[in-house]
Amino acid sequence: GINAEYGGSPLFNSSGYVSGLSNSFLPEIVQLASLARDHQVVLLITLWSFDMFKHEATGGYHPDLVSDQEKTRSYIDKALIPMVRALSNFENVVYEVINEPEWAIQGPGNTPTTVPASQMQRFAAMIAEAVHQNSRAAITVGSASLKWDSTAADANYWNDASLRSAYPSTQGHLDFYQIHFYDWMYNPDWGYDPCRKDTAYWKLDKPTVVGELPATGGSHYKDPEFMNCVFQNGFIGTVYWAYNADFPYTAATPALQQFASDHPSETAYGTLVQWLKSLRA
Repeated sequence: GINAEYGGSPLFNSSGYVSGLSNSFLPEIVQLASLARDHQVVLLITLWSFDMFKHEATGGYHPDLVSDQEKTRSYIDKALIPMVRALSNFENVVYEVINEPEWAIQGPGNTPTTVPASQMQRFAAMIAEAVHQNSRAAITVGSASLKWDSTAADANYWNDASLRSAYPSTQGHLDFYQIHFYDWMYNPDWGYDPCRKDTAYWKLDKPTVVGELPATGGSHYKDPEFMNCVFQNGFIGTVYWAYNADFPYTAATPALQQFASDHPSETAYGTLVQWLKSLRA
């Protein structure tokens, strides 16, 4: 996430409240959004990650930003809203509240500090509300797995009812779901696998993107097979991990190019922008 991994922003005071943004942050993120638009790229800005619950996080150890509602509010008022307003004219920008928050939730979580699901849900709902109130952009959560984003699996932490229970608000909801897939989720009988069953089976009541999977395709699927099966199963698309991390993005490039060639209308930049707009219509 831009805040969990980038040590320059937001700024915190000695009590752990967000006090603002660095002087360079807004000009740089506006430049990034502009470059993306110029190159017809949709820019998904991940705000936070479960890494904020780990002591070695570049941006600092900040579990209380989730557990303390007033500290959440300080982030929204001092950092999030100024950024969202600065980017409000960019139709190619979409937000992700937090990457794989389940790893910091009591129960599935394995970070040094975890919080109750209700606190993480409140955090997500408050941020979604602020984005909806200050822009026309869409927002999602990068759920670690279908396991926690489907009522047909273990839980759906991120549907409207769950978020509203944690933070009553008419605008504190997600515009689409996003789930991740790795080998540990595979099982032909019970796996949390978007290739195993379609979106109707998983009872997904919002459009759903497979927002992270290894660029190599993993041990059970080749990239072209995975992209085609999730598309046929009603998922909106796939995003590979990662450009500069442990799974080299170039491994997925041929499959992405072939899929774009086979589905030119669905993968066109203009189509993606219009789809994002439709989520807020």
